Amino acid sequence: NSDTLSWKLTPTCATAKDAEGATWYEVPENTNSVTATASYELSKVNVTVTLGKGTETAVEGSFDYGTQVTLGVEVGASAKTGYGTVSYTDAAENDYQSGQTVKLTQDLALTASAEALMYTLTFKDSDKTKVLATGNPSAYTVEDGTIELVAASGSGYEFVSWTDENGAAVSSFDTATAANTTLYASWKKAS
Repeated sequence: NSDTLSWKLTPTCATAKDAEGATWYEVPENTNSVTATASYELSKVNVTVTLGKGTETAVEGSFDYGTQVTLGVEVGASAKTGYGTVSYTDAAENDYQSGQTVKLTQDLALTASAEALMYTLTFKDSDKTKVLATGNPSAYTVEDGTIELVAASGSGYEFVSWTDENGAAVSSFDTATAANTTLYASWKKAS
């Protein structure tokens, strides 16, 4: 695909008047060879990015007509923590993916969005081997907010708290953690 610039050239003739006032024309001898120079600037194409769900930090730009850009590299948006690959939609509802190359032939307005990733939440006994059925969720996304944890129950023991990898007590779980997480039951002998 190329753009063509065309024009019509007419050789220039010199004109003069003789002593009686008659006009005469002098045509160059070689009219088969004409040199023409054209100069032009490529039109600029603008790419704008509106941040949607799960995205941050828009990168926009103005590019020469016909430039190929890679979404998510030269233009696009980044995903917030806890969100997956960014995808894009234009005004005509055409879908684009990060990493896709687009040839710019007109202004392009994109809306970026990303889906929340799913993380696991595992509850184990204090020996760190046995997985417990607790009534707590086994999966979450960053969109779930804070999860209030339900106490575990065990025969002959009284539940004290859930603890993290470092042994710190956890009564609620902040889903902004955005990582697969294991919590451990802390027990004391029943009185």
